[in-house]
Amino acid sequence: MGILLPGSFRYTLNLEPPQGLERLERLERSAAVERELRSMVLAVLLVSDLAADVRTPYGRYSWMMVLLIGPGWLVVTFLLAIFIARRGSRE
Repeated sequence: MGILLPGSFRYTLNLEPPQGLERLERLERSAAVERELRSMVLAVLLVSDLAADVRTPYGRYSWMMVLLIGPGWLVVTFLLAIFIARRGSRE
């Protein structure tokens, strides 16, 4: 016996769990395991890719050139931004 409410929701009056509840709980657990597994696989791929990038420099460039071109431009841009900001505040 059950009560039909608007919106096609059905609530049962018996105290026994519905038959599909166990199946739903299993599906939720398997979805959680799948999310965790997917996260672990992506983390392993990321770490292995970063390790491969660190072992060999980009293309045929030396490590010195990689450091000058990569982080070097960040430092130059930062210093230029400070210079422009200080120059603008004097006016």
